[in-house]
Amino acid sequence: MKINYFFILLFFIQNVCAQTEKVISGKVVNDNFPMAKVDVINFTQNTLVVTNNNGEFKIKVAVGDKLVLFVNEFNNYKLIITQKDIDANWLQINLSKMPIELDEVKVANKFKYKNIVSQEDIDKITVAKEASAPKVVGVYDGRTPNGLDFVRMGKGVSKFVKSLFGDDDEDKKNEKVRFIDYLESNFDKDFYVKTLKLKEEDITIFKEYCDVDVQSSVLMKEMEYLRIYEFLIAKSDAFKKMRNY
Repeated sequence: MKINYFFILLFFIQNVCAQTEKVISGKVVNDNFPMAKVDVINFTQNTLVVTNNNGEFKIKVAVGDKLVLFVNEFNNYKLIITQKDIDANWLQINLSKMPIELDEVKVANKFKYKNIVSQEDIDKITVAKEASAPKVVGVYDGRTPNGLDFVRMGKGVSKFVKSLFGDDDEDKKNEKVRFIDYLESNFDKDFYVKTLKLKEEDITIFKEYCDVDVQSSVLMKEMEYLRIYEFLIAKSDAFKKMRNY
């Protein structure tokens, strides 16, 4: 009798998958109070379920899947499914409220220019620009140096421009900018609603959905607007499909 090893292998793989992939139940609470209408997203499989009035849900998972919950005014919840979770067939998720900030002053926008520029600032930039312009030896171009130390001016203009645009602190170069902060500064509501065709109430969740993607960290190192734009387009398609738009 000839043994078909291919079918044996296929049966073995299906058996393994059956053991590691399963629909499990769970409950989302805050201080033992059930939380209804909470989006529970399987980020790995791009699936989403919503908790019922008792905070309960059922979702298909496999070992290694990433579950993410986004709720306004609550800390984001992230969980990587283990075999123990699947064996237990139950997830108890406790959400905690975000601490209330006593100081509501927001960090200065890193991606926009300061609004107030004095005439003195403009004069400094103009002089510095003229000083750094190339000059033809032996040809009078109508400019008067006014006895300024152009070497010193050239060295100082970089520091001045940085201070003008709110980046005079050297440590800010190494400051990590959150992907969500970048989105807040560079994309308005119309972009999400009109360009990405998202529902207005889904904008916050979509930003969080993009933020947990490891690719967002890579994009923030490059800080290329076009690549981030293309990333958002691609993620919006997956997001809308997941939410059955």
